[in-house]
Amino acid sequence: MIWSQHPGDVFEIARTGGDTGGPWKLRVRNGSSTVLAEFDMNQWGRFVWTGTAWALLSRGSLT
Repeated sequence: MIWSQHPGDVFEIARTGGDTGGPWKLRVRNGSSTVLAEFDMNQWGRFVWTGTAWALLSRGSLT
């Protein structure tokens, strides 16, 4: 399967679950070392492809 990104493509990610290993953040990167966002428990984020890079579009709480 070949997948290509197009400007305006969006994906969402959510951090749920417990602190089984202690409090930690879910770190979302852009494919390199650049951190786009860090999520605590019960948080979500929406990311968009700008045509040249992924960017954080919005974020919020699941509760």
